[in-house]
Amino acid sequence: MSAKDQPLTSQRVRESLEQLVSAQRFLVGFSGGADSTALLTALSRQRARLPGVLEAIHFNHGLHDQCQAWQVHCEAYCAELEIPLTTHSLALPAGSGNIEAMAREARYAFVEQRLEPGGVYLTAHNRDDQAETLLLHALRGSGIDGMAGIPAVRRLGQGRVARPLLGESRVAIEHYLRSNQLKWIEDDSNRDTRFDRNFLRHEVIPLLESRWPAAAARLAATATHLGATATALETLLGQHARLDGSPGLSLPLGSLQPLDSMAPLVIRAWLRRHNVAPPPQARLNELLVQLQGASRDKHCEMRWSNHALRLYGDALYLSDQPDLPACPQRTWHDAPTLDLGEALGVVTLRGDRLDIPAGWSIGPRRAGGAMRTDEAGPNRKLKKLIQEHPIPPWQRNSVPLLYWDDEPAAVGDWLLAPRLRDWLGRQGIEFSWQPEAPELVETRDACQALWAGRNPG
Repeated sequence: MSAKDQPLTSQRVRESLEQLVSAQRFLVGFSGGADSTALLTALSRQRARLPGVLEAIHFNHGLHDQCQAWQVHCEAYCAELEIPLTTHSLALPAGSGNIEAMAREARYAFVEQRLEPGGVYLTAHNRDDQAETLLLHALRGSGIDGMAGIPAVRRLGQGRVARPLLGESRVAIEHYLRSNQLKWIEDDSNRDTRFDRNFLRHEVIPLLESRWPAAAARLAATATHLGATATALETLLGQHARLDGSPGLSLPLGSLQPLDSMAPLVIRAWLRRHNVAPPPQARLNELLVQLQGASRDKHCEMRWSNHALRLYGDALYLSDQPDLPACPQRTWHDAPTLDLGEALGVVTLRGDRLDIPAGWSIGPRRAGGAMRTDEAGPNRKLKKLIQEHPIPPWQRNSVPLLYWDDEPAAVGDWLLAPRLRDWLGRQGIEFSWQPEAPELVETRDACQALWAGRNPG
């Protein structure tokens, strides 16, 4: 440990956390490695002075033959500390794409679902991680947002992510572990210099520090300065492009046009508000070229990682599940809730009397179908009715339709045929669809609002 590095203490970790956030619940990402062991141990020793309860979560990636042993180690250690631990296995396709990025996105997606308002997820990133990230992004030609590195605090769903060890060196963290006689997991893959980050960690940064002592600390400080600049720029872009008025998964093209050459920065800022890593700049430039000559009905799409941007009407739509499943065909005859599977969620009946009539089924739109939305109105083609609602074309087969005696009775839970409306009213029952995919949730809400506006009574 260098003379400039003060010994790490449990109190200092708590004080660093207090400077970042306050919460009623802290969820520590615990891999069993050196950094997360130091973080969890330090906070456990200071838990009486924490403003919220302390819990831990361990992700079993299933990519190493020691994964199960690591999980057992984490379970035993948390039991020793008397800290509640959640374990979750990630279904990651080995050898497919950037597995590290896929694992990271899967972890944050799971945590986002579990975070309650005001909850904080704590990760054990340190100062050396920050320096490595800056170099990696610089070598990839990243923009200022990438060069900003790892933020000390950021939003995640209804809560936040915080990194109280971001100012600590890896050497100081390991000195804390050894001085407290703590055991941690050593992942042998962290020594494999075929991986870019490991090559920087074991080859490049030590060479830099042989010439410029404290190079890692200075690189981390540069990332902090760039982070402040990126935040200020994003705030200005948000004001000029009116991003605060576009918190959803669609970005009006009008938000891009007034800024012209700054359009890529606007898109990147918008994606970051959804905690999505932007695509490579070259891919983003290609998309903007397509948008310049695109008509309202032209197919325009860009995919990267597990995300997609698509043009529909006068807006770009973001999807974190580019290939949504079609609504399955299901008979509905007894249970109040019908599961439609991943992404599509459930359809539900709520009420005291739930005697479902014979002849009910759920499925996708059928070709040539028609439906009456008003007893006195005409029987209209489903295709036309659906086109009148803000449902992007790639989502239309995912929207569930309720059929009664093979006749369409509901589109989603906003467009109801008179026969169904009357039956629900007589029985005192509420019919609803609760999708899981965020883009389907947003579409359902938009369609409900549109229909309520057309039928205020």
